[in-house]
Amino acid sequence: MTEITAPLATPLLDRHEALGARVVECAGWLMPIQYAGILEEHRAVRAAAGLFDLSHMGELVVEGPDA
Repeated sequence: MTEITAPLATPLLDRHEALGARVVECAGWLMPIQYAGILEEHRAVRAAAGLFDLSHMGELVVEGPDA
């Protein structure tokens, strides 16, 4: 029997939702895929900057006596 698990959330999920992102499950994670629309987002990135949440793509491990 396959165990069904809830999708994981990145630390920024609440912020994405507060900004009106359309969120879908992707590879076990809840991810924002669109905010206002493709053309509007394209223009915003061309005029200013864009950001992609990478927090679901890996882990950072800090070890040692001064960690």
